[in-house]
Amino acid sequence: MEKRKDRRIFSRKSSFEGFLIIMLLFISCSTMTVSGASWITESGYISEQSGWPNEVFAPYIDTTLWSTSAGGYYDLKNAYLSTGQKYYTLAFIVSDGNANPTWGGYTSLGMDSDHFVDKINYIRSVGGDVAISFGGASGVEIALNNTNVDTLTSKYQQVIDKYNPTWIDFDIEGTAVGDRPSIGRRSIAIKRLQDNNPGLRIGFCLPVTPTGLDAFGLNVIDNATENGVEIDIVNLMVMDYYDAAVHGKMGDAAISATEGAYSQLKERNVSATLGMTPMIGQNDAAQEIFTIDNANQVEKWAESKDWVTMLGMWSINRDNNGSEGTAIYQWSQLDQENFEFTDIFKKFTTGFTSAQLLIPDISIPLNSTYVIPVMVSGITNAKEVSCSLKWDSSVITVNKVKANNTVFLGSSITLNLTEERADLILVNTNSMTDTDLNALFDISVVPRGNSGDSAMISTFNATWTDTNMAEYNLECINGTISFFGVKGDFNGNGVVDIGDVSKVAYMVARLTSKNMAADFNNDGDVDTGDAARISWYFVGKINSL
Repeated sequence: MEKRKDRRIFSRKSSFEGFLIIMLLFISCSTMTVSGASWITESGYISEQSGWPNEVFAPYIDTTLWSTSAGGYYDLKNAYLSTGQKYYTLAFIVSDGNANPTWGGYTSLGMDSDHFVDKINYIRSVGGDVAISFGGASGVEIALNNTNVDTLTSKYQQVIDKYNPTWIDFDIEGTAVGDRPSIGRRSIAIKRLQDNNPGLRIGFCLPVTPTGLDAFGLNVIDNATENGVEIDIVNLMVMDYYDAAVHGKMGDAAISATEGAYSQLKERNVSATLGMTPMIGQNDAAQEIFTIDNANQVEKWAESKDWVTMLGMWSINRDNNGSEGTAIYQWSQLDQENFEFTDIFKKFTTGFTSAQLLIPDISIPLNSTYVIPVMVSGITNAKEVSCSLKWDSSVITVNKVKANNTVFLGSSITLNLTEERADLILVNTNSMTDTDLNALFDISVVPRGNSGDSAMISTFNATWTDTNMAEYNLECINGTISFFGVKGDFNGNGVVDIGDVSKVAYMVARLTSKNMAADFNNDGDVDTGDAARISWYFVGKINSL
């Protein structure tokens, strides 16, 4: 009897040759189908909201002001990355011609549009939040032309349902502040909103004189309390007094107006705290100019009063060094640095720190492992830095986190690294001191998406400890990681060809090192399924890796 031949394959070389033949057979096949494919799009990860601090700077944003330099509406992400400021008041929701809530009265920017949604999501993803403001000096506050309280309440609720704010602001000025019927309707509607939305904070933003609220503003407060509204904050428009006595004394006027309003609220047993919102730079009143010195004066004074819990400004759109001839609503008309007022007022926010931990905006190539620096600034004599990182593992893989000993000699990391999170403590045997941005540690990243996709690695719970063991917060600023190149192009020639198919086959056979960018199945390994997928893609049987 003839002895059966042993068909087992004993060598890696012969194993690979056989495997490559199988892959080439896949390529020649024209009848195969693929099922159960899952394609990568973009990261949907949003960081947890941190809530509102006890004291907060929340500048107003004119959400409908078009910026030619930004190529659209206000660039909230740029403001955050430039300043670390992460709390804002979005203005203004008013009626369109059909008495429906819209941004700025534009029907196209109603509650069925996604105006500012991406910007709100971004600022919430970095631990900030926004308040939504109704009213303003221009446009029609929706209580003015919705005369049925039930309808009015539902219109306000539409906005709450759309943006899910925990703080809404009613900027009542101009015609609205003296219109008693609409004031009454609004108060009843706000009471219903509070009943139907537990935890909703209510603020009124009202005009003042240098001595406090005028009779119109006091009537708004009185009517609200009579209708059972729990007012959380009365935000004072410390601007546009049209009073020669305040010329050159706008800081003093803001303080005296706030002290006067505080006494008025105490007399009425209204427990609301106070906010102060100046119009930075040139006011509408010709001789009234709120200067950088005024801003420093107001911020320091507000910090000393526990009954002042908010600072604002009109507006962050204007906090820049514009040019002659530019309209007043686009810049402060002062010789100032960009964001100079923001940098002063943001110190008022509880827990504010000038120290930052930053992942920069960066574009990285597909099909490679890329090292992204995590930058630190503002630490002094730091012995230890700790933080957590989080990412979407379907879009990126983080395979290493390493201390940057080139910048900070003697640093070492204690690390807990999982598929979607890293918790680390970085210790330095000397001490770390840095006032400028420098790389504290590096993250090795493999992109898993396609060209044009983007992801975010979010840093949070970041602190640093000095040589006296005092602990401080680090402001976390998270940039966007975008991808470029052709997925599966391991040869770098701009296309997926037979050479790339062979490279993946070599990886599967372990004849070359694995590149996790070839894990097209997202199962944590480079295996035969990935080799099959790139083969099918190469011959056009599937449209995406």
